[in-house]
Amino acid sequence: MSNAVVQIEADPFLKEIQEQPGILLTTGSRLELQREALTYLRDLLLQDAPLVLTGMGSSLAALTAFASVLNRRGKVAMLVNSAELLHFGLPLLKEGSVVVAVSQSGYSAEIVRLASLSKGLGVRLVSLTNGLENPLARAAEVALDMGAGVETGPSTKSFSATLVMLATIDRLLEGAGVDVAIRQVSDRAEQAALLISKTLEEGRQIGRSISDWSSGHMTMAFVGRGAGVAAASVGALIMKEAAQNPVIGMGTAEFRHGPFELAGPDLAVVVVSIEDATVQFDLDTVKDLKRAGGAVMTIGPSQLGSDYHMQTEAIEPLFDAIQAVVPLQLLAWAQASDRHDVPGLFKIGSKVTVKE
Repeated sequence: MSNAVVQIEADPFLKEIQEQPGILLTTGSRLELQREALTYLRDLLLQDAPLVLTGMGSSLAALTAFASVLNRRGKVAMLVNSAELLHFGLPLLKEGSVVVAVSQSGYSAEIVRLASLSKGLGVRLVSLTNGLENPLARAAEVALDMGAGVETGPSTKSFSATLVMLATIDRLLEGAGVDVAIRQVSDRAEQAALLISKTLEEGRQIGRSISDWSSGHMTMAFVGRGAGVAAASVGALIMKEAAQNPVIGMGTAEFRHGPFELAGPDLAVVVVSIEDATVQFDLDTVKDLKRAGGAVMTIGPSQLGSDYHMQTEAIEPLFDAIQAVVPLQLLAWAQASDRHDVPGLFKIGSKVTVKE
């Protein structure tokens, strides 16, 4: 096991960002402790029942990456946010369906209500939460613990840990044995931890540098394709939560369909480009944004001619999304630091949304 460690700051938000390499190692190493639950889950998944993925906020963002990985292999997975599923989509939940419900707290209002209905609907509920002492985990037939530890600010450690656990479920869906899944995911988690540690060695400087790059632009958008949509979406979410900056987060292709009219000197765009299959389209997007006078930053293995670039190394899509979100977390921290004495604290809402 590698020692992927960075110096931890006293600043609570930055501290949680910097703890991610250690959390990746912890989540990977703790898979062995969940062997019994993973074995049960593998048997459940291989029954080939309808699969429904649900969550809210950053949990839903992580599930978009998971759904992308499953869909490209021909595995049908219905992705529905928990509020829509609860109030309008219950007829979709046929008896025997496997519902993978992700909630980092396990207390989110919509998902708790959904969990309370699960047995009456005849569905097989699988929960993924941070810890198991919560209503969602207690209601689940299979309860998995992401093991992200205490988190008081926006989702950073828990988002990364969620993707590690989803990578494990992905392997079980492929038919891999539990031993193989644990070994492979632990290895990938260690690779990602090492790469993120290198980025975080200069975390403060990187956050400030990206903030300087984006300054002077009235509007910001984070866009991505495939698993990269998850990084773009949760990056935009924590910009709203921590820095109160209303950043757009969406798929790059969707951005082409209308929002591209924002392109120009007032717009700064971060293009998350971590998918080989669509890199040419990302290259064209960068060119067209620059031609319109906009500022463009890229995150991924290739710069694609952008003004500013953050390098990632290809591992596999879910772990590439973890790498890609870190610079966006650092940007959110930098902007929040400029606005607040203690960045990352929730002032109007709360970290756990218990009211619909």
